[in-house]
Amino acid sequence: MTMTDKHLAGTQAAPELDVSRADTLLFDLDGTLLPMDEELFVKLYMHALSQAFADRYDPALMQKTLWESVGLMVGNDLDVTNETRLWELMESRFPGISTHKEDFDAFYRTGFDAAQPACPIREGTGAFLEELKKQGWRLILATNPIFPETAVRQRLQWAGVDPAIFADITTYENSTRCKPNPAYYTEILERNQLDPAKCIMIGNDTSEDMIARSLGMQTFLLTEHLIDRKNLGTDQWPHGDFPALMKAFGVDTEAGN
Repeated sequence: MTMTDKHLAGTQAAPELDVSRADTLLFDLDGTLLPMDEELFVKLYMHALSQAFADRYDPALMQKTLWESVGLMVGNDLDVTNETRLWELMESRFPGISTHKEDFDAFYRTGFDAAQPACPIREGTGAFLEELKKQGWRLILATNPIFPETAVRQRLQWAGVDPAIFADITTYENSTRCKPNPAYYTEILERNQLDPAKCIMIGNDTSEDMIARSLGMQTFLLTEHLIDRKNLGTDQWPHGDFPALMKAFGVDTEAGN
């Protein structure tokens, strides 16, 4: 067990969520705002993208390279964006491919929809965020920045959420770190000049999202589509399903449907 794991596991239950001392909410996307069958999503996405460019690039090598690029971005410890890491790898495998980046953006606007069946819509998500905005909360989309902005905005549309509601959206263009590296959250805090003590991170992954607590943020673990790869359990954080999350912020669950 690493020091990070020890911090996550802890020995005492986390305190109750105290929304009164916060002014900023950070939301994960996949599995949180957007319900997702992750295994099916990856399968559909990888197939669609590799086939979209099958006339130019070997599909099997394309899928292999995409997987490797995720590892590079998640492990990125250089002062370059995740976008740079991905395209450096792509260029090394497919010389000249970086001159066709606009074609990949076009794919995310159209062909990416092939992966949408893995992401059933949850009625009321957009209305919930709109109500939070009316209450005065600053909203930030803290999704793991391994996708371009075009792909993030597309998935927000699947979730029924207006991207304009967020003060900041993490993408591979504006980020140099990924979850679960705490430095990913530090980038958000510094870019938006935020006090971590006034932030709440909301997500469904015990490692990638709940690590935000190590920086002084409060956290809420969404138990729908829960990801707990290290078997950390749920009891050490405020947690619950989506109606419980809405209730924590005083939003009528019936009105959100």
